[in-house]
This record gives sequence, C-alpha cells and structure tokens, in this order.
Amino acid sequence: MLLRTLFLLLALSPLTATINAGELSKTEPSITPPADVQQETEPESPAKTIPNKQEGKFTETPIHSLTDSKQTSINDISASIEELKRTIEHYENAWISKLTPALFGLLGVLSGGLISVLLHRQRISHELRERNAKYSFEIQQQLYTYRNKQLNEFYGPLLVLLTQSKELSMQLHRQLEKWDNVRYRYEVDKTSPEAKSSLFVYHSETEQDAFRLIEELPHIGVSHKEALPQVKEIIRTGIRMAKLIEEKSGLVDPKNIELSGCLGRYLAHLTALKDAYKQAKSSNSEPQRLHNAVFPREIQNLTRLDYDSLRKKIEAWEQEPSRLGATP
Repeated sequence: MLLRTLFLLLALSPLTATINAGELSKTEPSITPPADVQQETEPESPAKTIPNKQEGKFTETPIHSLTDSKQTSINDISASIEELKRTIEHYENAWISKLTPALFGLLGVLSGGLISVLLHRQRISHELRERNAKYSFEIQQQLYTYRNKQLNEFYGPLLVLLTQSKELSMQLHRQLEKWDNVRYRYEVDKTSPEAKSSLFVYHSETEQDAFRLIEELPHIGVSHKEALPQVKEIIRTGIRMAKLIEEKSGLVDPKNIELSGCLGRYLAHLTALKDAYKQAKSSNSEPQRLHNAVFPREIQNLTRLDYDSLRKKIEAWEQEPSRLGATP
C-alpha cells in the first residue's frame, strides 16, 4: 500500500500541474486593441459593412478549443492512472515485494536481539564493576581490621614490655655502678651503631667487656645479692613478654624474618636467665651451669619499625574519603 500511494502521488503531480495551466488559459480573456484611426487616403465605402465591434471590448475565444484541451487532459490523466496501476500491480506481483514484509520483520528481530545483547552486556559489566568494588572494599576492610589487631594485640604491648624491661635494666646498671665503680663503668660503646653510652665490666684495667646480665649473674649472686630483687623484676617482665610471644606470634609480619628470629632468641635468653637467677640465689659460690644466650638488643628497633609502618598504613586508610562514605 505504501508503494502504491507513492506511485500515485508521483504520477499525479505533473498532471495536476497541466490541469491548472489549462484552467488559467480558460479564464484569461483575449483583448483586442481599439480600432485604429481610418487612413485618410481610404474613402468610405457604403457597400462594405464593418463588423459589429466595439472599441476596448473583450472578444470571446472559441469554445470548441477549450473543450478539446480539457478532454485531452482528462484522457491523459486516465491513461497515466491506468499505466500506474499496471506498474503497481507488476511490482506487487514481483517476488521482492512478497519478501519485503518478511525482510522487515527479520530486520526488526535482529535489531531487537542486538539491542538486547548490548544492554545485557552493559548490565553485566556494571554489576561486575560493582561486585569488584564491593569485594575490594571488603578485603581492604578486613586488612584494616587485621592491621589494627596486629598493632593493638602484639606490637603495641610488646613495645611496652620491652621499654619496661629496658628501664629496669638501666636502673640495675646504675645501681651496680654506684656500688662498685671500679668493676662497673659507663663508656661509649664503639661497637654500637648509635655510639651510645653503655655499662662495661672491667675485669682488669686492660680487659673489659660490655655488660651482659646473664653472664654477670654468678658474680652478682656472690658480691651483690641486694641486686637480685631487681633481676627478679626483669625476669617477671620477661615472662609476660614470653607469654605474649607464644600467644600472639601469629600476628608478626611474615616478611620480617629477622624479628621472628629475635623473638625465638629472646625466649631462649629468658629460659637461660631464669636458670642463672636460680643458681645466683643458691648458697653455692660457683655456678653449676654457665649460659651465654644474651638478650637480642635489636629486637626493640625491629619491633618499632613494624609498629610505625602499620600505624602509617592505618592512618592513610582512614584518611581516604571513600572509607568515610564520601563520594569522589
């Protein structure tokens, strides 16, 4: 039907223009100019009669010519319409016209399917991004919780106990120097990277060693038994540290292998220190067992490094706007 309508409009357009032109020619009058002045040399002839013409009047056009023109136009229109009908019927009977609805239907199905696929892929992509963002946030939140647990349950308490143990040891060192400043003296420890002042034990004027409690306990038990209560407090603090290490060592950063080794050496040192203290309290002048499992001094610096690193990571995570629910 659409093709038929288009063909009719195209065919009728020039014919309509022809009819309009014929109508205009029908209504347009033919004007004859006024009669010219009779020539002076031509005499009037009574035998000749002048046709009944009036000056300045319109003359009638032949009626038969207009009728013929109109009839011709109508015949042409009829012929064109018949030709157009035959052309339309020819195309309607053609195989392409029969397949046109099916082709349009197939095109609609394909277009709808393509749009559905694109929308489905877009939805899946959007859901995947949301899921990844959600999982990423959950993972980071769990990591944040774990780091807080490391900080609050292991590194923080361990630093406190290490500081307490160090302060008790410094008090013991000052007390020993006060009691025996010939044997115990403070000097700059040249072997330490910080070049700080430490307590040294002078065996003679030419022989001295850095003070190590576990090695000096036999002499303290004999010469300075009044210092043993301070040693006992150091051991009590060490027992609390050992319990923390045994229960919370799983929170140690697995990358810090050096700290893990220090924790193991400290447990061995504490075991030896308790045995040396037990021998120093006895009445025997000579110790039955000698120990050289010294306190691992680097344990405090390694613990401090991990503590500061965790604290900075937690602070950076808390300062991100997305963690607080703000939109970027």
